[in-house]
Amino acid sequence: MFYMNFRQKKFAEFFAETGCGAQAARRAGYSSKGAKQAAYRLLQSPEVANHVRTYSWQQGLDARAAKMNASRMLHEAFMSAPNATAKRMAVDSLCRLHGLIN
Repeated sequence: MFYMNFRQKKFAEFFAETGCGAQAARRAGYSSKGAKQAAYRLLQSPEVANHVRTYSWQQGLDARAAKMNASRMLHEAFMSAPNATAKRMAVDSLCRLHGLIN
């Protein structure tokens, strides 16, 4: 069984965040000169590619959980708002959170 070292794990996480192999390799501590080649080599490894998928999935879950929590808090703010202006501000914030308005 293959175990990833620290730099390989960091590369996978940075790659999942940025989508840029060379940049992820440099941030993970690989040589700037060979970053592009290192990224290609690392992404060929099934373990590294699997860690990229797993990390991306986990980050997506974390983002969705944070958005749900913010939605809940804005709903509570709307329900407890003392006046129409405060309610409108809560609705505007909720719409912005979900990308309905800019």
